[in-house]
Amino acid sequence: IFGFATMTLNDALHSAIFRTGKTQRAIALMARIPEAHLSAIIRGRAEASAGERKRLAGVLGKTAEELFPASETVND
Repeated sequence: IFGFATMTLNDALHSAIFRTGKTQRAIALMARIPEAHLSAIIRGRAEASAGERKRLAGVLGKTAEELFPASETVND
């Protein structure tokens, strides 16, 4: 209904953010990504660029491949 069936939650990214104990807003600020865009990435409504994947990985202490297992993580 309303297109929600096609959305895919990025569980790896969502879990990594949750495990930090920080807010999504704080992570977005540290990764220099607008909070609304980070939310859209988590909910599968937007794709993260290679730079955004790298910055999120650095902030969260993970690799881009761990956070975005289905994404292409080579340079854009």
